[in-house]
Amino acid sequence: MMKKIILLLVLLTIIVAVAPAKISAYTVPMLGANFTHIRPSPMDGCNLENTGIVFTYDKPGVRQTVQDNLKQMHDTGVSSLRLLLWFETDIGGNTWGIVPSVGGKMSDPYRTNLIQYLTDVKAAGYTTFTLSFGAGGSNDPMENYGNPDAAKYDPTKFDENWQFIQDVRAIVKQYGPAIVRFDLQNEGAPYDWLTDRVRQQVIDYHTKMYTNYVNAFGANDVTLGFMGGVPGALTDLISIIKATGKPFPMWFHLSLYGSTETDALNKLNDVETTLKQNNLQQPLVVGETFYNDPGTANAIKRYMQSTTRPVWEILEWPLNVDNKTCPNTPYSVSNFLTVFPQPTPIPKPGDLNSDNNVDINDYNLLMANFGKIGTGIVGDINGDGQVNIFDYNLFVGNYGK
Repeated sequence: MMKKIILLLVLLTIIVAVAPAKISAYTVPMLGANFTHIRPSPMDGCNLENTGIVFTYDKPGVRQTVQDNLKQMHDTGVSSLRLLLWFETDIGGNTWGIVPSVGGKMSDPYRTNLIQYLTDVKAAGYTTFTLSFGAGGSNDPMENYGNPDAAKYDPTKFDENWQFIQDVRAIVKQYGPAIVRFDLQNEGAPYDWLTDRVRQQVIDYHTKMYTNYVNAFGANDVTLGFMGGVPGALTDLISIIKATGKPFPMWFHLSLYGSTETDALNKLNDVETTLKQNNLQQPLVVGETFYNDPGTANAIKRYMQSTTRPVWEILEWPLNVDNKTCPNTPYSVSNFLTVFPQPTPIPKPGDLNSDNNVDINDYNLLMANFGKIGTGIVGDINGDGQVNIFDYNLFVGNYGK
């Protein structure tokens, strides 16, 4: 089955490359959450100590609480998840969620914790999952966003980081949902305030890491994140990928933190300008944004109404728009749902020929109509009037059933 899914991803890449640039002026994105920490009520503040899911999953009561949260969130409209996995060689006495990467392997109990978490994510019905890597300490080429007091990057840690990424990727691919994606470094594109030394080591690190990844696994499930609104960050990211000589990612993954609706919209428009200047048509994924914020939701909708570029997903981060307080779990996307009502899928998504199987015959029907717009088109699995990547996501999630 996995070989078939890989083939489908390769074929989709070809189709996206030749499909018309204009798919739709407006598309409904998937709504999701960053579920990296468990913060049950009545926890106050934004303290992360002993709340990391992968760090604490083996502790009494944590797994059951997460399972309950996963179900409640899925039942109330959260359809995709993102996990930010911080790591460094030696975590010392840190208990906020970072895990050790010594030897380029994810050791127990964290390895088993991740496997169990992914198993529970899949069992709860989620079909799409993103894992973002977050190198820390002397493993981090950005040295904690250029903090002069942070540990200096040790270039000899590169091989450890690469081995760790490969190890974790294999776990996620084996135990995660049907659609899994990887961000090689959370908000990894260079920031404009970095010193020349740090900036260059960030560029060198990502050039080599992206090259390694694409050589090993291809470019279909990988990206490199950037912070929206940071001058030059996306331009630098594009330059890094061009320098590798490898294919661009299938999507661009940004963190979007706008203090107001207008601020968020301006940041999105800046992203659009840069992508157009470089003739790049890839969709966006908002990998982080303020929690359940209606202003951000409206800004994204206004942006999508002004462009042909889809936004695949919106994944909220557990930080309120006041930039000071944090919500408790389970997380809600109620305000995003108000702006982006989710279509109701057909009873068995992907069974386009009604033979009670989701297989290659259905795939052929989906691809025959990919990119078409209208009512009642075969392949419009989510019923939004178009056959696009969102229908494909539903199809892959049910392939083989």
